[in-house]
Amino acid sequence: MPRLFLTICLFSFLFRYTEFVTNQIRGHDPAVPLFVYAAFQGVHYPLQVPRKYWQRYTEQGAEAGDCMWDNQSTTPAGHQNGFSCEPDQNHPGLSHVGLACECNRLLVKAQVSSLSEAVGNITSALQESGLWNNTVLM
Repeated sequence: MPRLFLTICLFSFLFRYTEFVTNQIRGHDPAVPLFVYAAFQGVHYPLQVPRKYWQRYTEQGAEAGDCMWDNQSTTPAGHQNGFSCEPDQNHPGLSHVGLACECNRLLVKAQVSSLSEAVGNITSALQESGLWNNTVLM
């Protein structure tokens, strides 16, 4: 799969995948066992996340100093893809994975927030469908 395609589809996939899983749960007969394996891949490179999740971290430095949304590097297609900034001396061991920069760590936090929302949506669907009390979630 070309990297450009992967970059464009990463978070679109997260939302569509969550929607697919929740629709399957809501349409399932609670009397019949259901197995769902939902393996999300949204927390990794490329460092992309919808802006609404980024904006949740303004109190921690998002949208301040070097961490302005528009200061990110971009892919050839023009999508944001993390920050090029000086390593944070408090985290020297993270430079080999590109997370020595506080701005990029905020992007990862935002990615985790999007994943948390997806898991919450699945949990809600299980509860609404009467499947929650007979569910093991790992």
